[in-house]
Amino acid sequence: MPQLNLSILGTRLKGVDLEIMRLARKRMELALLVGASKQTTGDPIFRSEIEDDRIAEIRVFAESIDLSPNFAESMLYALIGESCKQQMIQLQSGDSVVQPQDAEERLKWCKKNLLELAKVVSATDHQLRFAEYPATADYAVYEGEVIQEVVSRVEVAGVAVDLGCGKGNIFPWLSPKFDVVRGYDISPDMIAAAQGQFPKGKFEVADLDEGIPLEDESASMIVMGLGSASNLSSAENLFREVQRVLRPGGRFVLSFHNSEALMYESSYVPVHNGWAAFIDVDEECLNVKVAGKTYRIHATPYSLQQIDDMVPKGLVIEGKNSYPVVSSLVPRVILKNTTVTKKISEIDRTLSDTNQGAYLLVTGKKE
Repeated sequence: MPQLNLSILGTRLKGVDLEIMRLARKRMELALLVGASKQTTGDPIFRSEIEDDRIAEIRVFAESIDLSPNFAESMLYALIGESCKQQMIQLQSGDSVVQPQDAEERLKWCKKNLLELAKVVSATDHQLRFAEYPATADYAVYEGEVIQEVVSRVEVAGVAVDLGCGKGNIFPWLSPKFDVVRGYDISPDMIAAAQGQFPKGKFEVADLDEGIPLEDESASMIVMGLGSASNLSSAENLFREVQRVLRPGGRFVLSFHNSEALMYESSYVPVHNGWAAFIDVDEECLNVKVAGKTYRIHATPYSLQQIDDMVPKGLVIEGKNSYPVVSSLVPRVILKNTTVTKKISEIDRTLSDTNQGAYLLVTGKKE
């Protein structure tokens, strides 16, 4: 049997070291959330009894996995010390990442974050961004296939509406079929990017929490993709607006974050996965990382039962798929292998009816 040389072993050590640093970075992100919470509760930054208990627990755990308890304690103590330091910096700078407690103020805070995020993303090549996050890219492909299949079943080619249109990336799927494609987004930067990229589309700034700015029964199709239906303050209001704006026989495709996804069943594990964003199900917040900064925006994950309960009379649900299951759990380094990613995508398609995928894709029509 050939022996592993130092070069091979060094490469493996480097990989482990990088993963340790990613985990440490994730702990610092959590520490800032803890620090922001302490600012609202008045708790001290360093709580000796809590930290002593945590160190005692880690010593027991270290011994159970045949690791020196003293070494484990020194590592954790260093992490706790750095966490407290970052919380002190956060306190002195006044840079709090905690969400306001008042519901109305919280929504304003989230929308402010969303506008800041949109300004950055509007100047970013989404294909390059998807290349960095293969699980998100795979979902976008799957969602596109569903949208195009629903488009093919639309009988009256009138007006198509893209809600939360961003830079208008689904315009090419809609424009060949429909006479007019309208896109609405809360971000002026996104609308400018969409209009510049697709001058034949009609793109407008709109806060969709205030409704869809169209007349009754004026649209043949409504789309809201990439989980953005969860970003509105009320999915129930969204369904009512869809029912109002669609003409009889009109169709819709709405994408939500899935509260029953398999990836949320385990406790919080900071896997370096293939997602461009992840849901904090406890705070109903979507964390989106762009250019080294994390933006926290409103997002409510829903179950299929909750969606069924919200659908108003006059709308008929025709399809409920959840996607993806496996790629939502797989570390990003594995998804960078295109052959593996293709196979995982095939598996995820067979699991789309299990209600365990990261997103819920709901399709239907107006009677």
